[in-house]
Amino acid sequence: MKKWLFAFVALSILIAQPHRASAAITASMSIVGPSSYNGCPVTVQFTGTIAGKPGTAFTYSFNRFINGAQTVINGGTTTIPSGGSMTVNDAISLSSSAMSNTFDQLWVHGISGGQSDVYSNESHFSVNCATPPPAATPPPAPNSLGSTND
Repeated sequence: MKKWLFAFVALSILIAQPHRASAAITASMSIVGPSSYNGCPVTVQFTGTIAGKPGTAFTYSFNRFINGAQTVINGGTTTIPSGGSMTVNDAISLSSSAMSNTFDQLWVHGISGGQSDVYSNESHFSVNCATPPPAATPPPAPNSLGSTND
């Protein structure tokens, strides 16, 4: 009876242990360019890497903040390839200034195996669409001069 009770208690403890996700997805993001730009329109390009256990299914999106306003763009649903990582690219076209709280990042969610959502680092950038002041023009040459004999 004692052996049976010990086995039951040991099995109960094993079952009660939290299940840890084996997917271990990670994500990183970097700016390809330009990170700071004067003039408009401009397209800012980014590249990201999603890595983890091959065969892990997930959905990724681009989490964009332009002047503090969030927009989420779906990238797709896929699985980690046999090499253990994959590259994704994003491009943001702007025709107005983007100066404050402006970045792009990867959001990996719906990860098989129960892993929580993963966010990459934020790739910050700025765009200033202000037109530069016109170049100074030289004053016009005088046109009503007379000659003197000094």
